[in-house]
Amino acid sequence: MLRRASITTVAVCASMMLVMSGCGGPAPQQGRILLRESQNSLVRRDYKNTIAKADRFLREYGRTNEAGRAYYLRGKAKLATSNVAGAKADLEQAVSSSDNGDVRANARLALGQMAFDRGQMVLAEELYRGAVADIEVGK
Repeated sequence: MLRRASITTVAVCASMMLVMSGCGGPAPQQGRILLRESQNSLVRRDYKNTIAKADRFLREYGRTNEAGRAYYLRGKAKLATSNVAGAKADLEQAVSSSDNGDVRANARLALGQMAFDRGQMVLAEELYRGAVADIEVGK
């Protein structure tokens, strides 16, 4: 009985620590504003500002479930500024960390285009198929 109580106490404490540190939960209002500003900067082709806003989001809210979107935005901006290695790392992180199917699909599409541009057709096909699967899943 004492062992079960200890395990329960540890589980409750761990859950509270995750919630308090922002792990897995939604970003607060200020974080969502940063993501929106980063997105708007990307649309305006203000890549320096896109990267700066995404960097700030990841520093302050990188443990939230919206971190994948920030990695995606930063990766697209890095790709546009010819930082191919940085873009690849961020886009791969977006795929692995996002629970949003649209973010994963878009990141895979960008990675697929990068592979296609390098002549890596098998990898490009695999990434494009993964993007389609993410779209079909819808989450």
